[in-house]
Formats: sequence, C-alpha cells, structure tokens
Amino acid sequence: MSNNIVLKGKVKSINEEEGTVEIIASTNRIDRDHDRIDPKGWQLDNFKKHPVLVANHDTTSDLDNIIGKIIDFNITEDSFITKVKYFINKGNKKADWAWELVKEGMGAYSVSFIPIKYKENDQGGVDYIEQELLEISQVIIPANPDAITRMKKSITPYKEYEWMPDSVKWDKARARRDARKYANGDMKKYREFFVYYDESKPDNMTSYKLPIRYLSDGKPKNVWKGIISAMAVVLGAMGGINIPEDERRKAYDYLAKLYVEHGNVPPEYKDYKNEVEILYVSGFASISEALETLTTDNTVDQEPQEDEEAKFLKQLRDILSIKNK
Repeated sequence: MSNNIVLKGKVKSINEEEGTVEIIASTNRIDRDHDRIDPKGWQLDNFKKHPVLVANHDTTSDLDNIIGKIIDFNITEDSFITKVKYFINKGNKKADWAWELVKEGMGAYSVSFIPIKYKENDQGGVDYIEQELLEISQVIIPANPDAITRMKKSITPYKEYEWMPDSVKWDKARARRDARKYANGDMKKYREFFVYYDESKPDNMTSYKLPIRYLSDGKPKNVWKGIISAMAVVLGAMGGINIPEDERRKAYDYLAKLYVEHGNVPPEYKDYKNEVEILYVSGFASISEALETLTTDNTVDQEPQEDEEAKFLKQLRDILSIKNK
C-alpha cells in the first residue's frame, strides 16, 4: 500500500541568494495520527532518480506543482535531513510563493512513501520500519506538532554599505561600541555590524562575531581593515572561528563579496601553510601592519581560542623582531 504522512519539517538553515533551504523532512517522533517512522529505514534509490519537491502532494495535474528539487540527503539516528533548492524566479508562481512562505518561517513539509515493513504501536498508530520515499511536499497544515518550519539564519543579510577611508585603523572594541550605540537595544540593527550571529541567541551580544563596520554619520560603514581582519580569522588566523564548517564557508562568501565590491580579489578558500601566509593573502601589506591592526583588535568574542590568539600575536612579534635585527 501507499501512504502520506506529514512529519517534522524544521528548517535548519536558509540561503536566500541560492534559493536553498536545509530541512528535517522527518523524525522518529509520534505525529498527530499516532504514527512514527524510523529515519534509518528510508530507501532513496528510486527517489534520487527524480528528486522533486511538490506542492501539497499534487503529482497528478500541472507541472508547476513541481516547485523545487532535493539536492542533498543526510540520515541521522532520529532525523531524515534534506537540502532543497526551490525553482524561484523561473516563471513558476507556485514555487515563488512557496519560497516566500519559507522565508517568513511559515513552511511545513510532508513525505509520501510506500511502507515496506511496519507494525502497530502502543499509541494506536503505526511504526514504519522500512519505507520507500516517493516525494516530499511543502504543505499548508502539518500533521506533526513540530512540522511548522523555524528559520535559522547565521549570516547577516548582504547589502551594500558606504565605506570608511582605507586609512582608518581597525579596533573591534570600537566596532562593538558603535553597534550598541546604533542599535539602542534593537538586535536586528546590532547585527548589521557583524558577519555572523547565532539566531538562537539573539539577545546575547557575544553570539555576534566578525565585526567589520563602524558607525559614521549616523549609519554603519564598512571598514577595510576590519574586513581583512575578519577574513584572516575565517581562513584560520588567530585560532580561527569556532563555528560549523558550512557556516564558515558562508562567512567567507560574504566577505569575498566585500572584497569584490572594494575592488580587490578575495583570497582562495583553502588550507594555508601557515598563518603568516593567511595574513598576506587576506590583504595585510606587512607583518607590522597586521600586528598593529590585530593588537588594537583587542576585544575578543569570548571564545575558547583566546589563548591561541595571544600565541599568534606573540609569533607575529617574534617574526617582526627577527626581521628588524
């Protein structure tokens, strides 16, 4: 037999530029119909040949009910996680509207599958042990209490700001003071000064990382030396930044756009031989300039790698001392 079950559709992350979103398509939690599904029981071979995202399980009528495709899969102990790419700005109004709902945090998801192994459970429903995935749909009303999506954004939305003169020195402490003054308690305004933030802790100022702007003439402005300092940290200097690898890549992409906007070629995203090489590719003209900038960058983000930052600065001083002899 075939069956449609709506399971957990929590959005883990969203990339508005690419039109992609990572969702938890299902979990092993009991839903409103008292059914439960084992994530490890999913059979995906046939689905991967035609991995569509459908509007409301409607696979029998118009082709515009195909609103996206699944481009990645990950199965954990308790969840079936997928990455979806929406067909936005391609003439499909259904896809465009579905994407708008996702961005507003109003998305919900359902799976359609063929049960292979199953048994009744003590909740009056069915435990599905093995099942073949047919399609995933974005739906209006979810059956599972957790199926309404919740967006988590970790990178500040990109937009163009005015620039401070390149000669302006960088001081992270000033950047944070400026952010507090400009925001006046509004954390959406506060995050404009940073590349990365933890959306699950919006009121915790230490969850905002990689500051790159000052307040000038009443508005945030890009600071070039702040941007190259942030890039150096993202690439691994000063102990790096303690965030997931996929988020680190997003932070790099954000900064790379600023390099291009400034008229510079961004450094390559890769592992470098040493931290001194990172400083040069990031844009520092010399060790002394890097030391001056990073020493005045004296308010760390209260991360566990503070000792690494101190060690790194000492190494720079030692290198500069040797060169000056």
